[in-house]
Order: sequence, then C-alpha cells, then structure tokens
Amino acid sequence: MHSTAPAGESARSPWSTEPELPPDGTPAAAARTTAAPTATGPTTAGPTTAGLTGSRTAADLGFEPRSVLVDLRAATARTLDELAADLDELRPLLAVDSNAEAQYVSTTRRLVAAEQTARDIDAAIERVGDGTYGYCTTCTAPIPAARLELRPHTSRCVSCG
Repeated sequence: MHSTAPAGESARSPWSTEPELPPDGTPAAAARTTAAPTATGPTTAGPTTAGLTGSRTAADLGFEPRSVLVDLRAATARTLDELAADLDELRPLLAVDSNAEAQYVSTTRRLVAAEQTARDIDAAIERVGDGTYGYCTTCTAPIPAARLELRPHTSRCVSCG
C-alpha cells in the first residue's frame, strides 16, 4: 500500500483501533493529546456532554458538516424512493416468477438499511444543531475527522463503534 500522507505524516486508517500518536511518537504524549473530555462530579450511566465545547467546525474537520449531511440526506431520500418503486414493480411478479422472491427480499433489506441510514443522518443533523456533532455518543471522545469525512452520519468513534 502506498502512503498518500504528506511528508513527515503517516497514513492512518480512520477505523484504526490503535491510539493516534503525536509527532514525537510517545504514548504518554498521546494520552495527553487525545484524552476524551470528562465530566466532573459523580459518574452517571451513559455518555455525558459535560466538557464538550460545541460541534466540531468546518475548520477542524475540513468540510462543512451540515451541508454534507443535507446533501447525503437528499441522496438517501432518492434511494428510498427508488427502492420503494422497485418493490412495487416486484410485488406482482412474486406469484409468477421464482427469482422475484429473492430480488424482493434483497430489495427489502436494502430499503431497511437505507431507512436506518436516513435516521442516522437526521440524528447527525440534530447533533450539529445541539453542538455535539463530531463527538462519540458513547464515550464523548472526538471522532477523527477522516472517519467523519468518509461517514459523516456516524455517531461513534472507532473504539465504541
């Protein structure tokens, strides 16, 4: 695999479970620079937003989250419409075509997956609005920008994934 990272930087998968090390490469420095925001006071069940300073911005992500999510939601809506139309076309064939059932099941699964993606995108748009976009909903650690760029509607970091 060829590295496409600028000179002096290593190529790192956004799904890597290894801690990201700073330029000096020491694990102790990594702990200082990548520590998740923590809440003060008693431990509570579930994630907390204490210590978060607002949504990650276009400047630190390299893209504008709201516009990317809105465009992705529109594309997902078109996909949902196409899949619903495909199911409507397959439904009459179920009684006469033996292959139609497999196609119908496959299309139904794709439709369910697209519906879940639409819900995830809607939730991400809400997180942009309430200031928690870009932070893991489980542990509140910042989600790497590369992961958000590839999957802007993700709600969890790689570790909580």
